[in-house]
Amino acid sequence: MKILASEDGTQVTIGGQNRGTIDAGEFLSVDFGIHESAKIETSKPASVTVFSKSQECNEPNDPNYSNGDPFMMTYSPSEQLLKEIQFNALNLPSIVSHYLNLVVKAGTESLTFLDGQNLGTRFSPVREIPLIPMPGSIFPKGCTDW
Repeated sequence: MKILASEDGTQVTIGGQNRGTIDAGEFLSVDFGIHESAKIETSKPASVTVFSKSQECNEPNDPNYSNGDPFMMTYSPSEQLLKEIQFNALNLPSIVSHYLNLVVKAGTESLTFLDGQNLGTRFSPVREIPLIPMPGSIFPKGCTDW
């Protein structure tokens, strides 16, 4: 992932540890492990973008090890979390699995539904933040209502 500063002297903290200071237009590259998650904080406005490594960067023993396409996604700040979203998971013969990584505020897990199914029991906490991710979950083709 890359953290891009909009102002000079932007301090970057990841998981409570200072990772450095960057100036306007500069970025800090960070590589997270497969099961690693952490809170990213900056002292001034910044953009955080994740880059998916794609196929064969998953766990080698996972049955979906060779699946995946590269993508890039810019995260929204915690202050702008969505309460409802609809999305389309393409139903194509060449796409056999869909993944969704989801983060919710602690205590709201039971309020989270996908296609009418409550997902509250599928979350696990991140140590230093009051948000709970549901990483690497596989959903059937065509899930659209969140």
